[in-house]
Amino acid sequence: MGFERVLGQETAKGFLSSVLKSKRIAHAYLFWGPQGVGKTFTAKIFFLNLLLNSCGACLQCKRCKKVMLEEHPDLFMLAPANKELGIEQIRQLRKDVQYPPFEASIRMIIIQRVQRMTKEASNAFLKTLEEPTPHNIFVLETQYQKGIPATILSRCQWVRFRPLMAQEIKKFLIKEKGMEVEKAEIVSHLANGSLKLAMALSEADTLDERVKYLYSHMEMLKKGKGEILSLAHELVQELQSKEDGLNRFLYLIETWYRDLIATKLGIEPDLLVNRDFSTKLKVLSSNINHAGLLEAVLEIEKARQEILGEVNPNLVLGDLLIGLKERLGV
Repeated sequence: MGFERVLGQETAKGFLSSVLKSKRIAHAYLFWGPQGVGKTFTAKIFFLNLLLNSCGACLQCKRCKKVMLEEHPDLFMLAPANKELGIEQIRQLRKDVQYPPFEASIRMIIIQRVQRMTKEASNAFLKTLEEPTPHNIFVLETQYQKGIPATILSRCQWVRFRPLMAQEIKKFLIKEKGMEVEKAEIVSHLANGSLKLAMALSEADTLDERVKYLYSHMEMLKKGKGEILSLAHELVQELQSKEDGLNRFLYLIETWYRDLIATKLGIEPDLLVNRDFSTKLKVLSSNINHAGLLEAVLEIEKARQEILGEVNPNLVLGDLLIGLKERLGV
């Protein structure tokens, strides 16, 4: 079936395998779970198994390669444009899927980040789900169900995807990417269960970038509030020039403060995310009270949610850094 190529996700793979064996295929599935854990790849494997004369998702033949490269005419990929899935995208989709598939007996439509669908778009899409056709199968991907109307959720079969284990990611990086064991150890713990993040972090300059941002943000906290706001603006411009830069920055500094809390509680260094900074963490944690660190983590979580909610990033980062300064008493 090819699901053995999906890293982890035993429950999801088991469910989809049973669906294929039973031949009871639903017209809509909700693949939900963290970003970068294999939802899209699994959907493509599922699609390959649904095609007539399936090769079992060998990933070597011409058809498999077309699907994986998203060049198959009966695999539709839809993602938010300008940060949201709008009504015009859904209207066009409704027009496209009313016709029979081009090559196969079925068509798969993978809609990514479906939680970004506007209210108008959701209402239009609901009509498509309410009037299913036998040749269309929808896979809706999301990190969480919040923001998706219950009327859409109730018409999907849910397939849960979970964060990958650090050991799974480490083994993959060593075996498939030839990464050194020590580096794979650091990257796999920084990846927070996401293979996509692990691959981004494995780039040569990304770990150096982590060091830069961990130290530079601490230096910023020593400045006055006016200067912090100015530096925050410069930092936002720098981060926005990189793919997912702002989210990655917030995630990295959150791991730092969580590690400070763990160190203060006496957790073994081997269990830290930034384990290669265990000595520095021990020194810093002794000078900051536990309550301040907990509040710092909450501040960062709030900032991450605000970024997802499309609040002005300059305001978010400026408020965050001033908040951290106050919580930590710097």
